[in-house]
Amino acid sequence: MLKHNGQPLFDMYESSKSCRFVLGNNVSNPLICIGINPSIATDKQTDPTINKLLKIADHYA
Repeated sequence: MLKHNGQPLFDMYESSKSCRFVLGNNVSNPLICIGINPSIATDKQTDPTINKLLKIADHYA
């Protein structure tokens, strides 16, 4: 799990905040996806793309 100043990071952006590199949570068996569409999800609010990925993850968990 990524940490910064001892705190877990659940999202990581490049310096101008226009590109996100990581959005996730700390689980033992992660589903890793590479997206090319613009997602508006944050660490506090999901969007339709993330909701679909959560359903896929639940199905294969």
